[in-house]
Amino acid sequence: MGEPGLIEFGAYWYPQTGREGIVIDERDNGGGFVGDMIIDRLERVMWSLTIPREGGPGRNPERAFHGPLAVLINEDTGSNGEFFAEAVKVRNLATVIGMRTWGGAIGIEPHQDLVDGGTVTPPQFGLYDLHGKWIIEGRGVEPHIEVQNQPAAVVAGRDDQLDYAIGHLLGRLKDEGGLWRIPAVPDYPDKSKPGEGVRK
Repeated sequence: MGEPGLIEFGAYWYPQTGREGIVIDERDNGGGFVGDMIIDRLERVMWSLTIPREGGPGRNPERAFHGPLAVLINEDTGSNGEFFAEAVKVRNLATVIGMRTWGGAIGIEPHQDLVDGGTVTPPQFGLYDLHGKWIIEGRGVEPHIEVQNQPAAVVAGRDDQLDYAIGHLLGRLKDEGGLWRIPAVPDYPDKSKPGEGVRK
């Protein structure tokens, strides 16, 4: 959730917006400050399509994703990574899958340099919701669907959380296909004046 992560998001997100479903993996996310910038992109809702004279239809707004999303979290997702996961849940943008995050949402900021070269970083940024309730800190973000990656599975090269997320999205696409369908280009309207035909 820092500058490199935002660059990585841009590199991976935009080429995939034409896909039917997307999994965002934010497991082991140590935090940062760019979660809301990513949320801004996830909240874009396609409302129409533009068909050029040549080529296929384009989406409005451009690069808006139109399909189901899943977000993976785990016990090592923290700070702004937790902000992101909670925002996804509150805004109903995706199904959050995995394990409860570690609950370290209060941000720090370096304030005082010490004579030995160290720095004091006191808790600086707390988070509460629109109901006036403190959230995330000390508890974490609960996934919609809990899936644990067992050590034996990881050693065997399996990622049960990712596999579950893919299966979940495929199931949603099967069950909710009409919701995510992008219509074909309709027949072009007849703009000729009444009574005028093709001249011979």
